[in-house]
Amino acid sequence: MFAPLVSTYLDPHNDLSLARSSRLDMLRPTQESQDVLLSLPSPTPASPKSVYRLADYLSLDDLKQLALAHLVSRLTPTNALYELYGDVATVYPAVRDAVLDYVVANWNEVKTSAAVQHVEESAEAGALRSGAAKTAMLLAARLGQVGR
Repeated sequence: MFAPLVSTYLDPHNDLSLARSSRLDMLRPTQESQDVLLSLPSPTPASPKSVYRLADYLSLDDLKQLALAHLVSRLTPTNALYELYGDVATVYPAVRDAVLDYVVANWNEVKTSAAVQHVEESAEAGALRSGAAKTAMLLAARLGQVGR
């Protein structure tokens, strides 16, 4: 089981620390539960992005694909841009491309989300990660190809 994406709890009206706190609140029942077989606290679910990074480092391709598939399954029009311009997508082209596929396929919903304004404001403030320009160019090219 993977933990939910922090971006699920992020919106322009709160900051990253509040989103992380909301995510931890959601995980608390899991942390407080007992594993019936082991009589130990249940392990805390790991972020699919953290698992992806670790699997890449350890060259565990099957685990990388599992983590990537989970990450993509948790994308929504509300959180996809946060993920597209986030730290993992800017470092790992496979993650960027998978999230980019989702964004392009769901562009009509993504472009009306509050995340668009938040990402634009981050760009104006110089707060986007290196690689954001390349990601923006790829997004523009892909959207141009599908005639949106």
